[in-house]
Amino acid sequence: MKFLAAIPISVALFACQANAQDSVYSNLTEENCRTLSETEEGGGYSVIQRCEGLGDWNVFFHTGEHGSASAFSRRDDAPEQMPYGGYVGNFGGFHTVIEWRLDGAGDAFATIHRYNSTSFDAEGQARNNSILIVAALRPGSEAESCHVGYVNVTRLSGGNALAREMADRFAPGFACGDPIWIVDTDSPDLASARRY
Repeated sequence: MKFLAAIPISVALFACQANAQDSVYSNLTEENCRTLSETEEGGGYSVIQRCEGLGDWNVFFHTGEHGSASAFSRRDDAPEQMPYGGYVGNFGGFHTVIEWRLDGAGDAFATIHRYNSTSFDAEGQARNNSILIVAALRPGSEAESCHVGYVNVTRLSGGNALAREMADRFAPGFACGDPIWIVDTDSPDLASARRY
């Protein structure tokens, strides 16, 4: 499945008035994205794309037939490591809106991006999943972004607020490479969140 066919990508920015400008959103459409490479080996297809993000941030996607990975960077070249788009299911892809969390100076320190995927139960029945991925932004570091945690909103209400709380509380001091926080129906808030 080609990424462009699954999710049109380019960026239009708009501010969230309800949150006193502590979030802005980039909307992925087709105009402001560029394909960096395409490969087709052994019947499999993959593509790497770069899209304009907020300010001088770029958003990179590496998409194959079963799913997609992403990373945020201020560089023009795709990062070598891009984390997979979730921890549940296959055959997934990213939603068209990215939320950028801003600090008091108006600089982005974290993102929230929805990843939709499909998994299959023991009987082969498909199940749709929706995960909010919280990523920390580390401008100037070797890895300029990393996953902080996942909020599995498949059967959990209030997921957007939980993802914002996770970003605000955990992203600023998060050490990339540490275990990732998980919020789901078994651990439905940050107080009970477990590490993955």
